[in-house]
Amino acid sequence: AIKVMAERMDKLNINSVKNLSPRLMRSLVQCEKLECSSEELSEKVAIWLRLHRELEQARDEALIGDYNGMDESRNASAFSMRKDDNETMTDEDFYWITHVQFMPKIAPSEALFYFKFGSQYPQVMNEVGSGSLKSRCLAAFSGKWAVDKLAAHVENKDAKPFDLYENLDLESKVELLEASLVGAKKMLTEKDEASKQQDVKDKDAKRSDEIMYKTNYESSSSSSPADKIMKVVVMGCGVQPANGIYIYKESGIDERTSSGSNLINNNTTLYEKEAIWNQKRVTFVLYPTTAGQYYSQHKLAVRRSNSQQTKTLYNSPTVMGLSG
Repeated sequence: AIKVMAERMDKLNINSVKNLSPRLMRSLVQCEKLECSSEELSEKVAIWLRLHRELEQARDEALIGDYNGMDESRNASAFSMRKDDNETMTDEDFYWITHVQFMPKIAPSEALFYFKFGSQYPQVMNEVGSGSLKSRCLAAFSGKWAVDKLAAHVENKDAKPFDLYENLDLESKVELLEASLVGAKKMLTEKDEASKQQDVKDKDAKRSDEIMYKTNYESSSSSSPADKIMKVVVMGCGVQPANGIYIYKESGIDERTSSGSNLINNNTTLYEKEAIWNQKRVTFVLYPTTAGQYYSQHKLAVRRSNSQQTKTLYNSPTVMGLSG
């Protein structure tokens, strides 16, 4: 039964296993057949921990009633609910249920719950290292979701209550605030880096367009029909500077194979486009090749301005017919 549940863990309704003892829950999480992502598993285990805590509280209340002079029939019922070793969550149980091997990443929405709930199990929460539960909780709480939620709460506590955070001791709050601060700085750094990379790409595309329009104008300026140049247009390429107008050119081409050991020499019709890519002057080349006796395909390649060797970027689907 454990293996079947493990195989369906990603679709399992945790309410259906709320009565599992901590020992059995350990077996479920550690099962080799477990099918569930780390963050999703952390969400499901958190739900089970809440349900298990509610069951323990119900048992505790029944036991208290037992000692307060209940009638015999209710006394017997309470006795049957009396906790034993298998029902009590130990530090070892909590350690293995949340072990880094099965749960390397904690869902940001549950990080604070584990941080607070784990305070009952000091042997687990006092561990050090990046794989410790505390470190994983702090890492999860340094992400965008948690940082935004905590910032909104600190800014307006009445409008954005955050009871889990407010119920923490002062030391824990400081740890979480420090993690959020580091996370916010990291996100800003990543955003700045992404912006810089996008600026470089935009500049490459702009300069490439200027080169393309100038080349296209020069090739189209002749009034003689004999001087008219053939052109093709490439669109939808993942490399932005490679999109645009290609000018016909008849020339040889040298192409290295992926291993770099063989040189293929083709005298073929090709189209070229001068551009700027990764802040370097390059030439994009579109040309046909044969694939066997009856099939052909086109290749889009690139070469640096100071080299005659090309590197293939994309291959078209192979079609039946002559190349060209």
